[in-house]
Amino acid sequence: MSDEELQYLQLLVGRRLGLFLRTHDLSRLRRASQERATRIGLKPVAYVQFLSTLLPEAEREWQELASLLTIHETYFFRDQGQLALLRRQVLPELVRARAQQRRLRLWSAGCSTGEEAYTLGILLSEVLPELSRWDVRIVGSDLSSRAVALASQGSYGSWSFRLMEAGYQERYFTRHGDAWQVVDWLRAITHFQTGNLVLDPLPNPALQLEELDLILCRNVLIYLDRALIPDLAQRFFAALRPGGYLVTGHAELPVESRGGFSVTVHADSVLFRRPAPGEEAGIRRVGAPGGVTQRPGLTAAAAPAEGRPLPTGKAPVLPPRLPTPGARPRTTPAPREPGGAVGGSRRPGTRPAPTAGGTESDSLRIRTLLRLGSHREALVVAQDGIRTGGPRGDLLYLAGRASANLGEHRQAQEYCRQAIVLEPYYAPAHGLLGEIADVSGDRVEARAHLRRAIYVQPEFIAGYLGLAGLHEDEGDRERAHRHRETARRLLRALPPGAVVEPYYELTAQRLLEQLEQFCVPPPPVASLPHTRVATR
Repeated sequence: MSDEELQYLQLLVGRRLGLFLRTHDLSRLRRASQERATRIGLKPVAYVQFLSTLLPEAEREWQELASLLTIHETYFFRDQGQLALLRRQVLPELVRARAQQRRLRLWSAGCSTGEEAYTLGILLSEVLPELSRWDVRIVGSDLSSRAVALASQGSYGSWSFRLMEAGYQERYFTRHGDAWQVVDWLRAITHFQTGNLVLDPLPNPALQLEELDLILCRNVLIYLDRALIPDLAQRFFAALRPGGYLVTGHAELPVESRGGFSVTVHADSVLFRRPAPGEEAGIRRVGAPGGVTQRPGLTAAAAPAEGRPLPTGKAPVLPPRLPTPGARPRTTPAPREPGGAVGGSRRPGTRPAPTAGGTESDSLRIRTLLRLGSHREALVVAQDGIRTGGPRGDLLYLAGRASANLGEHRQAQEYCRQAIVLEPYYAPAHGLLGEIADVSGDRVEARAHLRRAIYVQPEFIAGYLGLAGLHEDEGDRERAHRHRETARRLLRALPPGAVVEPYYELTAQRLLEQLEQFCVPPPPVASLPHTRVATR
């Protein structure tokens, strides 16, 4: 397939599926389209022309191609912080509001292989003991016909249950050999179908996607063309009944794109609600990290174990290590500015004076403090900048970095989520969320955050190094090598003295030198010892 044909296919994918494919995604698009063209006996150019038609066969082929282009990595009870909010507040509120009609309609949009839709049913059963007396319908939809077929079967391996609470698996599933089957009554109220969020009309009575009480659309919008999101938000709004909720993945729907929704910012998620008649749409916060009060933000998913250090044995380790709670940060003095006082003209031990508007000099000063290990002072400077000049993506991220270095992981997550609400394509915030997930032992979430970081910013070097570390831990040295090779290529394009976010103590040249020893192809036999790059 020529480059011109590939670019045209990229355009078609954007129009037909809404997927936003960046330059580094094109190799995957080329492989997927060539695989499908070979499967149905067409040459690449004929395959692209075939997809351009309105034939029913072309519609089915789009579903096959979508299965190869979309990510289906999911599991039951994913993002327990959000689900706890659903169980604690949203579902009980919906049950109370619909008690007279005894009718609920829930939609998992972009359901993948079905775990999220069934999780909704389990949560509802826990909240509503009389569920069997209600008219309940849960719909799961996905672009991929393969994913929908697997969801309909309702059979899962043990890996899908890795975060499920004790007792749920035995109550809501029956074992069949190595697999677990969803119980009959839960399958009966959960229905799966293919669906296209970009092209399908909403509301959609034919698919029973109207007068909905709850829409979950998590980890989907990040892969769509940003220009399509405001329109999709309005169509979600139209498909909800008054008082119904939309829940997206963290920071996937910028508050600026909320349309007519009322927004409530909780510690575990942002809730978008269609106001009831007579209500005004507004923005409300419930809890916030210190100093962040001026703009709505987003907080952590399932909270990691506080202060657990980054895993060792990676090459190189993600920067910088997160210390255990109570660990004393290094007390290296800050550089002396003109006037001779440590950190400027203020007296030692006093609170640094905020700079007006959260200026670029704040960011530079915070990074200097982080490099010197003065994490608490860095956090204070970041918070003052946020208070005086309003939230800004880089200041929120740096506050998160300082919090993480102090072992305050929940607060670090909150700052990162809020940074992403303001700037959804700010890769360092996604990367730090990946670090914290890695610390928590949740490699799936860590991988997802790091992939998102390099998706939104393909030149984000730390994302590739983080993924390399994860793959090396899993014994996949070939993928680890590929990611490090990409990082090395990007480093070579930088000036030798450039500082790479967030390796504040290493220049690009120094980091490149450390990588050189690892960027060699893996041997035929996986017998290399685990080697680690030392970082200061």
